[in-house]
Amino acid sequence: MGRRKPLRKASPASRVVRYIKRFALVMFFFCFGCAAGLAAVFYYFSLGLPPIGPLLEGYDPPQTTTILAADGTVIGELFVERRTVVPIERIPDIMVNAVIAAEDADFRTHEGLDYPGMVRAMFTNVTSGRLAQGASTITQQVARTFFLTRKKKFSRKIREILLTKRIEERLTKDEILYLYLNQINFGHARYGVAEASAYYFNKDVEEITVAQAALLASIPKGPSIYEPIGHPDAAVKRREYVLGEMARRGFISEAQAELGKVAPLGLVDKGRRDAGLAPEVISRALRELDGIVDLEALQHGGYVIETGLDPALQRAARKAVKEGLSQVDERHGRQAPFKKKRWPKGDRGKTGDLKTNHVYLAKVIGPADSGGAVELDLGGTPGLIDLAKAARYNPDELSAAEFAAKGAVLHVSLVAPAREEQPLELSIEEGPQAAVVAIEPHTGRIVVLVGGDNVKPGGFDRATAARRQPGSAFKPLVYLQALRCRKYTLASMLDDSPETEGDWKPRNSHGDSFEGAVPMRAALARSLNLPAVKLIRDVGPDRVAQLASSMGIESRLEPGPALALGASSVTPLEMASAYAVLAAGGIRHKPWIVKRVVGPNGKELPMIGRKGTRVLAPEEAYLMTSLLESVIKSGTGRKARALRRPAAGKTGTSNDAKDAWFVGYTPDMVAAAWVGFDEPRSLGRKEYGGRAALPIWLDFMKTAHAGRPRADFEQPPGLVTAVIDPSSGLLAYEDMEGAVEEIFIDGTQPTEIALPPDMVSLEGFMLEQIAQEGMGGADGGPQGETTGRDGGVR
Repeated sequence: MGRRKPLRKASPASRVVRYIKRFALVMFFFCFGCAAGLAAVFYYFSLGLPPIGPLLEGYDPPQTTTILAADGTVIGELFVERRTVVPIERIPDIMVNAVIAAEDADFRTHEGLDYPGMVRAMFTNVTSGRLAQGASTITQQVARTFFLTRKKKFSRKIREILLTKRIEERLTKDEILYLYLNQINFGHARYGVAEASAYYFNKDVEEITVAQAALLASIPKGPSIYEPIGHPDAAVKRREYVLGEMARRGFISEAQAELGKVAPLGLVDKGRRDAGLAPEVISRALRELDGIVDLEALQHGGYVIETGLDPALQRAARKAVKEGLSQVDERHGRQAPFKKKRWPKGDRGKTGDLKTNHVYLAKVIGPADSGGAVELDLGGTPGLIDLAKAARYNPDELSAAEFAAKGAVLHVSLVAPAREEQPLELSIEEGPQAAVVAIEPHTGRIVVLVGGDNVKPGGFDRATAARRQPGSAFKPLVYLQALRCRKYTLASMLDDSPETEGDWKPRNSHGDSFEGAVPMRAALARSLNLPAVKLIRDVGPDRVAQLASSMGIESRLEPGPALALGASSVTPLEMASAYAVLAAGGIRHKPWIVKRVVGPNGKELPMIGRKGTRVLAPEEAYLMTSLLESVIKSGTGRKARALRRPAAGKTGTSNDAKDAWFVGYTPDMVAAAWVGFDEPRSLGRKEYGGRAALPIWLDFMKTAHAGRPRADFEQPPGLVTAVIDPSSGLLAYEDMEGAVEEIFIDGTQPTEIALPPDMVSLEGFMLEQIAQEGMGGADGGPQGETTGRDGGVR
């Protein structure tokens, strides 16, 4: 047998090579396994991913429905999320570049994922043992915002990566930016760059500066940290960083960046600036749009509602209301300091569950510990009145200790529903409320709508919803019906004498004195009650009610004699609407507040037709206006002469002075003012329409007509004038002293001539002779008589 060859030992080099090969093989299989596993994981998580295609086509996020005044002022918003979607073409490059610099500098060049950033984040997450850091591009943020939650999980991150790749494959960079810039949160519940620009700067996004763009781009990284209203210092530092990045990336020059860093924030909070200007208008607008636009659609947003409200006049009306109510309060001791007094008769304390919009009596305990509030006892439940919100009743700014004595009894209401173990938040209700509504008579546009001293959004609007007795402010409709039936003229003599109907015995406001025969013009100017009652009996209460309905009074009217004195309740808007027919020459324009509505698609919605309807002959409207001018010139509305221009109107006071009214107009504007308590009670001694309501009307109308040229009421054709005897309503005789000129519809003027005082009519003379013969006249007949040319006997 041959001998075996001895084994040679492997060299160290060969062993290293062999180990490397084995390690490479293991690593190959390991990497292959990882890749396969990773592929399996990605495949698994790709199952059930939402489609990307509809993302752009079906983009319809909640937006803001904006309500505008006539001058474009934002007066209200409806929203689930405050957002205004704008196309990418309307977003300026400076805004786009600011966001790219702040959020994703390589956005234009990468394919959706920042791989170096992902590696850095992965290393940090592995070493920390948790998802402590992310590397989100703009596209990733779009994926997360639209499809995923913000929970930091590995599974969510994988799905985010897959969605990001799909989004990049299917959408252009501009389309991704369009979604991102309209969707993201900019703080204060403002979403999208357009909404943020309007909120922070009161600007269209197309108008913003470099510094403003950088400030907005600073916010999305942490809205609660970098929003500039609550955190201005942090916002400024973040803005400096964004401006620096913009300059480094070549989006702006170094000089622009330096200027931007020292620029003031320039915040103008439009959303808060006009909050509370006109909550009544918002409610009215929604009612008008009922049946035209679905409320859910309005709340989903994207609509622009343009109203006819004049913001300057709305503020003037609110100011007039506050000052007018303050005067009434002062006259009747309804201002601090409130003294201790007995509990009033008819206990109005707590009864059952407490409700908002109800008035209760509460007893003052003393100043609250805070010092800025007064503590009260409302039927065993503690409550607080914040003096900062009670300025109307505290004009001298007294302290809580001085404001009301312990034991004082105050009328109060709940500001908000009661909460367990919390003192009630109360509001003082010592004084009356008021409402003002103003309308353009020739269009029906509601220019002003003030529903109270301090109306909250969704609160009670007395201008449109409070039905109260108008008192004598309703009388013009009775006189108007009398003129329409042609049985009466402005020269007709009305009967001011007492009468009774069962238990009802109407009287004049000045008591049981009566004037007998009174010209129609004087009867209305002096607001005599008995002539109006007798007039409505003659012309028919039903016809007066029908006339009122045709002129815009929609409330149910009780067709009886008391209707002449305003016994049926109406709203201030209805009264203004009725008087507007007179100011418009007999044409009724239904009052409206919504001028135009533009939908989310930019198209204007068709509105209900607003063509006026003639309900009165122009001559009838002018005669009634002439009568109401006399109310201001020489009657109960004399204070309105301070307007110093042609005006017509009527005062009104309900029984026991529970309601005070003045409704009046010029050729340009109609306004109604009402004053009264929400739960009717007397306004107080010597309070009536001319004292409580007319000053509010006058203050407002002075502002409304400032700078307007003087305008006269235009007299229509078909009217004639005649000189009459005011004591008889007949034509005046030649050279008659005290004769007045009166207006008539052609054909209705008197034809009979009044007799001079030294003449009697032939009929009167014969009756006198018969009476004398019956008494046995001494001379057996008249002596020295002459027959006058008008059939009278001198």
